[in-house]
Amino acid sequence: MLQAEKLLEKWQIPILVMELAIVLALIIRICRNEAVDWDEAFTWQIVTKNSVAGMLKATAADVHPPLYYLLVMGAMAIFGKSLFVAKMVSVAGIAATGILGITLVRKRWGVKTAIPFLLVSGLGAQMIYYNVNVRMYSWVIFFVMAAGLFAYEIIQSGKISWWIAFTIVSLGGVYTQYYAVVPLALIYTGLLLWFIINDRIQIRKWIFCSLATVIGYLPWLAAVIDTLKRDAGDIRTEEAGQKIGELCTWAFKCNIELSEYMPAILFLVTILCLFSEWKKLEKKQKAFIAFSGAVFFGSYGLCMVVASHTQHFWDNRYLVDVLLFVWLFMLIRLAGKSLLAWGMGVIWLGIMVLSSYTIVGYMELKTVPWTEQTKQLFAQIQDEEKIVYNFITFDVIYEYYLPNAEFIWYEDVDFSAMGDEFYMIESPWGYGFSSLLYEEGVLEREFLGEFRMEEAVGGSLWKIKYKGAEKGE
Repeated sequence: MLQAEKLLEKWQIPILVMELAIVLALIIRICRNEAVDWDEAFTWQIVTKNSVAGMLKATAADVHPPLYYLLVMGAMAIFGKSLFVAKMVSVAGIAATGILGITLVRKRWGVKTAIPFLLVSGLGAQMIYYNVNVRMYSWVIFFVMAAGLFAYEIIQSGKISWWIAFTIVSLGGVYTQYYAVVPLALIYTGLLLWFIINDRIQIRKWIFCSLATVIGYLPWLAAVIDTLKRDAGDIRTEEAGQKIGELCTWAFKCNIELSEYMPAILFLVTILCLFSEWKKLEKKQKAFIAFSGAVFFGSYGLCMVVASHTQHFWDNRYLVDVLLFVWLFMLIRLAGKSLLAWGMGVIWLGIMVLSSYTIVGYMELKTVPWTEQTKQLFAQIQDEEKIVYNFITFDVIYEYYLPNAEFIWYEDVDFSAMGDEFYMIESPWGYGFSSLLYEEGVLEREFLGEFRMEEAVGGSLWKIKYKGAEKGE
């Protein structure tokens, strides 16, 4: 065992680089689908229908910060407009997090922490989904994790370079996802408390860093406040509280029975182990480990207060940026075990993440034939046709496949402006509009086929014609 540990230490960089390459290859493997969900279609619409100025205006109206969209627009300017390029921007986010694992996590907590860190950050439950999703979440995971690790480096050395890097990634986080303000505020608060108790000479630097971050965020803060005011009392508000079992299911569930509770049990065991070994740890190590174990729950609690007070839309995905801290908390403790115990833990974790990967891989890859059939069906529609739809978000989703079509909500149809024929995308979950189809017998419809994009996204395509030669006959 001693020899094996020496070899692991000697070859740690090549091992970690190879591991990251394999993880990224597995992620890229499942990026070949074009079944966009509404959020992904929104991303596509924002980055392809706007100039940079138009994107800034559109994102400000919808509260989403602009940094991620700038990254996608930049990538498309270089590599071309395609969904695959947009997906690669998300993959780049997890690659950046992987580099944090190879560098800072390995530096402070050893290769035995870095190896499982790369596994779970790339392929773990929830992580793998957002690493291929055409959204900003892989990048906000990077920025928030970087802020936490950079804060630890500040505690260790207090170097100006780490303060500058910390400020930059903090601004990167808040300009990527607005809920990132919550964990970043906790990191800043944790730093301040540490300096008040242990190193007051650093408080001046903390003040300058905080002012720089706040001033840097001011241009976008007004957009966030306006949105929170606009959405106050909105009917989209969901119940703020979550049962712990539901939260565990979201965070850890894969296709292994009771998998949602295994990491939760490991988390509790880690706490017990740390209590028994607490005196052996250095003071700075204690601070970082305690913060890693608490930031998820602190962020969740603060987010619930904000969501409840403002009655703003809430989804658990807004916690994905701190979920990796929960894993890091457990992995630091696992690394302290013997090589045999550590190896068994990594094997268990490998089974868990491969299960998560299998689920997401199956979901992503099985849509490939669906989208091919759908594109063939939509090929019957000529450019600039009018398309009536009866399910909210369908206009955004299907505009990706029909970029020149005019989408019209079924209640807003004006027969005098529809022309001799138009098309209709009908969802079985949408609102019924038989009155539109058969009112006074003026319409007949031709069924062109059914299609599906995802498990719960699909419908029927119809071609609508007037019976008479003249409108209204």
